[in-house]
Amino acid sequence: MMKFGRVETSIDLGDFDFAITGTTGNLRFVPAKSKFNNYSLRIFAQETFKNTIAAEGDIGTEINVGVGVSIISSSTGIGSTDPSPVQVVGFGTTAVTTTKLLVQTQELGGQERTQINELVVLNDSEEVYLLDYAQMINDNISGTNAPSVGLGTFGADVRSGITSVYFTPETGIGVTMRVHQTSIGSTATGIGSTTISLTELLSTTTNIAATGTPQATRIKWN
Repeated sequence: MMKFGRVETSIDLGDFDFAITGTTGNLRFVPAKSKFNNYSLRIFAQETFKNTIAAEGDIGTEINVGVGVSIISSSTGIGSTDPSPVQVVGFGTTAVTTTKLLVQTQELGGQERTQINELVVLNDSEEVYLLDYAQMINDNISGTNAPSVGLGTFGADVRSGITSVYFTPETGIGVTMRVHQTSIGSTATGIGSTTISLTELLSTTTNIAATGTPQATRIKWN
């Protein structure tokens, strides 16, 4: 489990951990001050499912949040061949400027490892910038516990107006990939929202004019 973001109004309310009982995984919260305080937890989870897959290259689900903001689920398969880049996702450079990807990669055969990557992609129609800032892999079955490069690496480029994110598997490794994609379009306008149970997915647009005396501008309100 990787915990890489935390904001709080009171120091040390508690911590999270994860445990497996039988075939059930449990995310647990351990309160630090439950003797004096009641707790209420609200959770929004984005999950990729191990045994579900759309037809290769197909979009399984797409949710539009306002104009120009979309959430997309897709899947693809890569056979066990010599390592070469394979496109994971692609989108028009003039249609989408920013995309966040949560990618689950599962090894076919072999050690049957699972790898998770979180990527941010930004393009300006001519160049593409890729930030891979979180990776986890259950590669703890080695007797030496030696470092591992994982199942493969990601890269991105722009060709003929299409921004593509590629995955290059290690030699002899075949994988199935499931991708959760959140994209912001270059023509995103207005305000839009989608409610999922107690959670609202909200998109907003704010225009800030050029000025010689720049000031803080509110971009989100509650």
